[in-house]
Amino acid sequence: GFAVKYLRLILIPGLATILYSALSRGPAMFIKPVMDDVLIAKDKSMLWTFVLAGGVITIGIFVTNMVKDYVKRYVMLRILVDIRVAVCRHLLTLSLRFFHNKKAGDLISRVTNDIAVTQVALEYLFDDALLQPCLFLAGLGVAFHANWKLTLLTLPLVALFAYPVVRLGKAVRKSKLKSLVKLGDLTE
Repeated sequence: GFAVKYLRLILIPGLATILYSALSRGPAMFIKPVMDDVLIAKDKSMLWTFVLAGGVITIGIFVTNMVKDYVKRYVMLRILVDIRVAVCRHLLTLSLRFFHNKKAGDLISRVTNDIAVTQVALEYLFDDALLQPCLFLAGLGVAFHANWKLTLLTLPLVALFAYPVVRLGKAVRKSKLKSLVKLGDLTE
């Protein structure tokens, strides 16, 4: 494929997503030290340390999210442009008989819809399929850091909630496929 030549660039949003996930869950790690060192022990010097660390984390979250979104959008649009160019090159090599047997509106509609579906799939890949597992794992790391016994105790509940979500996701995908088939029928 089309994504192979952008593999190095695809790694950038991947790494930025991992870093963003860790940084966005980082402030939760400060709750116990802030309570113990600042509020209970009344150590004002530690307060400024936490304020500085919070500022650095906030800037880190902003930068990693910006890099992730910018490079993701760039790669995604470049892949879509490459797909469009490949489709156009292919269409230009077809015989006139092919175009005589097909309606121009049908052909344009099919190409446009297929590329739109590809764009949605790429957005899902970069946003949901990559970001959500990273955020979950970072949150799990914070939970283990806070209280590993409680985390191990609640993990079966996560599996209990995951099952209905997976079933619902399959139903949504099945419904989406049916709507795409109907859309294809409408454009013919």
